[in-house]
Amino acid sequence: MTLSEAGCTINIASVHAFARGCGPAYPPVKAAVVNLTKDTAVEVADRSITVNAICSGYIETAMQDYQTPEQIEAARQLTPLPRLGRPDDVGRACTLLTSQDAAWITGAALPVEGGYLARI
Repeated sequence: MTLSEAGCTINIASVHAFARGCGPAYPPVKAAVVNLTKDTAVEVADRSITVNAICSGYIETAMQDYQTPEQIEAARQLTPLPRLGRPDDVGRACTLLTSQDAAWITGAALPVEGGYLARI
């Protein structure tokens, strides 16, 4: 069986692939996702398959339900843009990476994080 020609894969990583935080296990696992993305991109490029990662910052999801309002505000303060991200911000980045506008982008780790990484 042969993989089809052309296509794309999007892996979900995190800003914590590049910055500490969220405990001792989360950052190295997300860094591994970024490295897997790069290695896989090279392996499948000859079939015109692109492989990229989204490195999201603090996104308003149920994942934050365990946090206090003070913790959520502290996370927002780390983000230069004046709000936390929304799921549709990540969705639009995925739409970009699956479009013809990104046909020559592969092995990238795209930050979707409101400028969070600009501060480190």
